[in-house]
Amino acid sequence: MITLSRAFSWLNQFSVSHLTPAIRREVDGWADQSISDYTFAGIKLRTLQAITDLDPLERPEALLAAALAEQQRDQLEASRASVREALALYPENAANRHRRAVGLWMLGMLEYQALENNTAYSCWQAARQIFQELAAEQVRRRNPQQARWYHDRLWDMNVDLALRAEEAFTWLNLFPPDFAQGGRLRSSRLRVQGMGAAVAPKGDVDAHLRGLIARPQPDAPVYVVVDKVIDHAQRHRFASARKFMDQLKFLADRSSDPGERPETWLECGLAAHQMDMHEEAVELLRHAAAMFPQRSHQQAVTYWMIGAVLWRMPDRRRELIPYWNQAIEIFRELEEKADHQDRQERWEWYHRLLEILPVALERQAARL
Repeated sequence: MITLSRAFSWLNQFSVSHLTPAIRREVDGWADQSISDYTFAGIKLRTLQAITDLDPLERPEALLAAALAEQQRDQLEASRASVREALALYPENAANRHRRAVGLWMLGMLEYQALENNTAYSCWQAARQIFQELAAEQVRRRNPQQARWYHDRLWDMNVDLALRAEEAFTWLNLFPPDFAQGGRLRSSRLRVQGMGAAVAPKGDVDAHLRGLIARPQPDAPVYVVVDKVIDHAQRHRFASARKFMDQLKFLADRSSDPGERPETWLECGLAAHQMDMHEEAVELLRHAAAMFPQRSHQQAVTYWMIGAVLWRMPDRRRELIPYWNQAIEIFRELEEKADHQDRQERWEWYHRLLEILPVALERQAARL
C-alpha cells in the first residue's frame, strides 16, 4: 500500500530537491519525534519564514515535508492544510505536473482519513490522470526508463484504489445493464470512471468524458433525493442524510424500473459507508446485490464494494474474502463471455481489471 512517506518520496524522482542546504537541515530535523508538538510548530514556522522564495519550488516542497511530519504526529488538520497550501503555490504549468500529482495523491490520503471520501477520490483520480499523461509522453519521447517508472506507479495506484468502494462504484455503469429494461440512475455524484478510465483501451469511450453525469431531470424525484443524500453526507450533516436515505429507499421500492431499484440501494450503501456507518452500508449493499441480476456485471461490482466496506471494520475483515472471490469469479465469466461474443473492448477491460483485483485481494488477505 502506498504510504504518505512513499508518495512524498516520488516528488524529486526526476529532479533534485529545491530545498537549500540550510532549509534541508531544518526539514530533516522535523522527523525527530522527541520534539514536542509546540516546539515543532515553532521550528516549522521559523523554517518557512527563512525561505527566500528565490526558487518558487522551495516553499511548496517544504510544506509537503511539513505535511508528512504533521501526519506522523497525528496532526491531521495541520497536515491537510500544509498540502493544500503547497498545491496552491505550485505553478500550474506543464513543468510542475509531476509535483502537483504527488501533492494531489498525498492530499487524497489525508482527505480520506478525514472522512472526506469524495474529495479524496477526486484528488487520487486527478493524480492518476496526470501520471497517465506523463507516462504517455515518455513513451512518445522514447524514454523507456521514465515511462516504466510511471507505469509502475500507476499499477500501485490502481491496486490501492481497487481497495476503495468509491473506485468500484465507478465501474458500475461502464457497460449497458444485463437486464432489458433498466435505465441507469443518474445522480450528480461525480462518477469519474476510476479504473475504467485507467485501463480503458483505445477506441473505448473517451476517458475524460465518460465520467461526466447529467444533472437530474426535474420530473425524476429519485434523482433529486439521491443528490440530497450525497450533498448532506459530504457536508457531514448525517442526521438529515439518513432522513433522505429513508425517503430514497421508499422511492426505490416503489420504482417500476428494475435497474433503478438496486442502484438506488447501492447509492444508499455508498453514502452510509462515507458517513462511517459501515454495518448499515454492508446491509444496504447486500440488498442491492440480491436485486441485481445474478452473475451480472453490476452484481460483481456490488460484491467488490461490500468487501471494500468490510475492510473498514477490523473485526469483520475476514468476511471480505468470499465476496471478493465471488466478484473475481463473475468478472472472469464476463471476460470469457466478451471473448466469445468478440467484444474486444469489453474483453480488454475485464482482462486488465482481472490483473489488478487478485493482487488487491492477495495484499489484503496477507494483512489479516
